Formats: sequence, structure tokens, C-alpha cells
Amino acid sequence: MLKPDEEIRILMPRVLADEARALARRYDVTLGSIIRKAVTDFIRTHDCTTPGRSAGSGPRAASSAMSEQELEELRSSVSAAVSGATSWASLRDRLAALNLEMFPKGGGLALRTMDTQKEICKASEAGFGYSQLIRRFGEGLPGHPHHWLVERILGEDLIED
Repeated sequence: MLKPDEEIRILMPRVLADEARALARRYDVTLGSIIRKAVTDFIRTHDCTTPGRSAGSGPRAASSAMSEQELEELRSSVSAAVSGATSWASLRDRLAALNLEMFPKGGGLALRTMDTQKEICKASEAGFGYSQLIRRFGEGLPGHPHHWLVERILGEDLIED
């Protein structure tokens, strides 16, 4: 968890402030944690950056910001690679042909360029979440540290004799 080191004063309509305070009480957290979570979720959804990095230093830094068109092209390329893949190895090879690779990040996957190792975005933002790929290939990404995810995701589908 990042240590807060900057104070920001926020003005908002009283009804919104009251709802935020009620939410904080309901979940037994501070109002600040509610606001930090909301900002973090917004950044993850709209900017493909990670907490702790300014918007100008993340994978979509100003000089290399991905436009919606570039993101759609990435999604299309990743979709084609996944569509033709029959295993993690074949997906790795198909992505390598595009100078891309998936790697474990947190409980999921992210995409980066192979030559510069520059992170592009989460795999789910490119259209394929880790759980979806686990189901497709029937196993987790080799070397992914969260083995329990595979058991949880595939466990429902396993039939024992």
C-alpha cells in the first residue's frame, strides 16, 4: 500500500459527501481510503497506468500515449493471436511474431514489448483476462505465481470419477 504523502482538499456536493461517509462507515474504512480507491480504479480503467506512477510516467506516457485506434489495433492483433493459439506455447509464439509477450502481473497478466520490455497494458484491457485464457488452454500460464487461481477457475469444471 502506498503511503499518503500529499494532502488534497476536495469540494463536492453535500449529498455525495454524505454518501461517501456512509460507504466508509459501512465498510469500516476511512473516507480517504474510499476516495483513493475510486481514483485508483478510475486510473486503471481509463489510463492503463498503475498506482504510484503519475499519469505521465505510465505505459501510456504522453509521448507514447495509445490512441483508441491503437488500442483497437492491439486488441485485434491479440485477438487473432489468441484465436489461432491452442496452448500457452503457441500463444507465446504468435505474440512473439508481433513483438509482444504476456507476463504475470499481480493476479493476472500484462502485455509488454519483447524488444524494450515496455509494459503496454493489462491483458484484460487487450480483450483477454487471465481467467478466460486459463479456461481456453485448460491450465495456467507456466511460471505464473498464483497457482490457486487455476484451481479456483477450473475446479468447477473438473469431473472426478
